[in-house]
Amino acid sequence: MASGERQHPARHVPERRCVLCRASRPRPELVRLVVRQGQFHLDQSGRAPGRGAYVCADQHCWQERRVLKALGAQLWTELQMSRAR
Repeated sequence: MASGERQHPARHVPERRCVLCRASRPRPELVRLVVRQGQFHLDQSGRAPGRGAYVCADQHCWQERRVLKALGAQLWTELQMSRAR
């Protein structure tokens, strides 16, 4: 390394845990759901206000009954699925 050059460490990627299968994964590999006005919304920006929970993007985690049960417990409310705009 030449004098005056810095070696930058690898950028930290935050990990989150899927509320359904409990797998820890990098945040970009998960889908964030938030509760707003009594409904679930997909948080595509990752910055929506409200209490959120992360779910794997894998299809096996998205069985509706399983999702509603786990997320209802995680977010403390019974909700309907709705896509955020």
